[in-house]
Amino acid sequence: MSHSRRQFLSLVPKVALAGAALSQLGGCGGGYNVDGSVTLASGKATLLFTQFPKLATAGGGAIVGLDNGSAIAVVRTSDTEATATSAVCTHEGCYVEFQSVSAGFSCPCHGATYTSAGVVTKGPARENLASYTAALTATGIVVTVS
Repeated sequence: MSHSRRQFLSLVPKVALAGAALSQLGGCGGGYNVDGSVTLASGKATLLFTQFPKLATAGGGAIVGLDNGSAIAVVRTSDTEATATSAVCTHEGCYVEFQSVSAGFSCPCHGATYTSAGVVTKGPARENLASYTAALTATGIVVTVS
């Protein structure tokens, strides 16, 4: 099938518009909802309760963007403890979403689920989320990521 140059050129704007529209949709590697972001200082992320009020009480969770381009998932599991994992799904790289302490995280792209400690409970992901040390302070949670 042969197309004229004019027919081809008339399609270019339509294809470009369709591509731009598709790039705005979520999908593989496209789920990136965060509750806020912080700058790492000496490999530590300090999440103040004033910036992340969901973490001020037990049962709260937040997805936090880091200035190195990654993200962490932090859960306040009790009055005295918190957990932290990578927020990047090990299947296709979307950011997970916090559900609850008991339900953990889910990936909006392909449905993988993890416990609040980052252990895979349902595929397609096969690897657990990387875990980090989280320390509760009087004003927030400090996560060591390196």
